[in-house]
Amino acid sequence: MSKKLFIMKNLIFTIVIFLCSFDLYSQIKIGGNPTSIQAGSILELESTTQGLSLPRLTSVQRDQQSHWKEGHLIYNVTIGGLLEGI
Repeated sequence: MSKKLFIMKNLIFTIVIFLCSFDLYSQIKIGGNPTSIQAGSILELESTTQGLSLPRLTSVQRDQQSHWKEGHLIYNVTIGGLLEGI
């Protein structure tokens, strides 16, 4: 292996390790005032004219899904209400 190739591989490896060592933190605000967000929130939606639409499923459709995780929210049209997790 040539010396240049060896140095280039080591440099790339060092850069990748360096970039992967950072902790990332992000907050997202969708709405009228994107500069003001609650300190403890990850996602904040703000609107006086629009709302959040969750997936709408019947009980049969919900039971056919195998990928639901604890904490997922759906609107169950059979019972007319929100369901969390499965």
